[in-house]
Amino acid sequence: MRNKRSPLFAIMSLLMLASFLISCGGPAAPAAQPAAQAPAKEFSGELNFWSGYPEMKPVYDKVAADFMAKYPKVKVNVLTSALRDHEQKLASSVPTDTGPDVFEGNLYSNYKFVAAKLMPALPKWVADQTTGYWDDWVTGYFTFGGVRYVVPFFEGRAAVFYNKDCFKEAGLPEPAPDKPMEWNAFIDAAKKMTKYDASGKVTRAGYSMRLSGQGSGVGEKFWYMAFPRGMDAWQPAGEDKYKITLNSEGGQKTLQTYLDMLYTWKTDSIDLQHDAQGFELGQSCMFQRETWVIGDIANKAPNLNYGTMPMPKDVRAGTLRNPMGLWVTRSAKDQDLAWTFALFMVQPEYQKMVLDQVGWLPSRKDVDFSEILAKKPAFKAFLINDPAYVYWKYPPLAVFDEIQTKYSERLVNAFLDASLAKNPEGIKKVLDDATAEGNAILKRDGKLGQ
Repeated sequence: MRNKRSPLFAIMSLLMLASFLISCGGPAAPAAQPAAQAPAKEFSGELNFWSGYPEMKPVYDKVAADFMAKYPKVKVNVLTSALRDHEQKLASSVPTDTGPDVFEGNLYSNYKFVAAKLMPALPKWVADQTTGYWDDWVTGYFTFGGVRYVVPFFEGRAAVFYNKDCFKEAGLPEPAPDKPMEWNAFIDAAKKMTKYDASGKVTRAGYSMRLSGQGSGVGEKFWYMAFPRGMDAWQPAGEDKYKITLNSEGGQKTLQTYLDMLYTWKTDSIDLQHDAQGFELGQSCMFQRETWVIGDIANKAPNLNYGTMPMPKDVRAGTLRNPMGLWVTRSAKDQDLAWTFALFMVQPEYQKMVLDQVGWLPSRKDVDFSEILAKKPAFKAFLINDPAYVYWKYPPLAVFDEIQTKYSERLVNAFLDASLAKNPEGIKKVLDDATAEGNAILKRDGKLGQ
């Protein structure tokens, strides 16, 4: 069930627009006019667009159809793949100039193309036509050595989804949508909401963790939980140099918590369905994920009585801000056409579709999203505008995805080892080894600092 709109929430929604995606200026400006096309020319030919987010396909199909209606001599081919498959296809095709003309992607898995000088810079005419679209944080995120490369599109942020019925059943107050729950209270809630069968087997997780999966996702979700406890996966260590610091006290505490939830407190189980599907099936009371789950629940479990809250607070509070951009490849057959397509995709109509129909947070700060936010209060926990709630980011490192994939593999193995739950030295060794491996990769790439 959705909360009924209240005057207070309507006011809060309008206030959030001012800080949407952490723009800290005055009230949001009116939406800019749709981007004009590239230097005057008649476009023709084929354009290939690739995506790693299949849930976005309805938006992309709409964009492609509208673009072809505007430019009838152009054919747009849209290919969506699972994220890891998408990243692997790009890794093999971009260096050989056999990939798409335009693709959607993040920084951590695509910066390697920038570092290898495989990506063309954003043309000045594109930058000029999009002045005021995005906040400085976003444009700066995709700028390296003073050169911008990307048309920002949407972004991921994590928060906790919770089942309201679980909290009510356990006699717990419902969490605030705009204030992080204290860490100990969060753990206590997970314990009280877990259910077991007669043999003691977990049948409903109080808090469902990310325990497996391909690529770097496990490490990223571990980082979501570890940041509040004080862990920084990486730190600057000199000019364009870094070091990996997974084995901090905060990292050790977080791995201990994962193992306690599995083997000591037993508030989660490897045997249960996890992620959005498990939450939608009622097999968990809480789990952390990005805003796309709001759209997924609307489509697959519309009667689910749920809410959202910010990531819990321990020594600090905050969450990852992970923008996705539209990248044009150097192999694009018509560069002006490719950039024009990217600009076409970020028009207000499609930014609203991304938020309303899919659930990802659009990157433009100058579009009025108040009507959508007012009818979907679950977004509130992802739009905290408090300096004490930190939005952190990925480093501009070509090898960071490799590092995160490697420590993800180590974490998955650690989660399966029940003996580690009572073994602080073993936990430390897991993270010491992951840190050493990450720093060895940095050293190999000439990026390790002191």
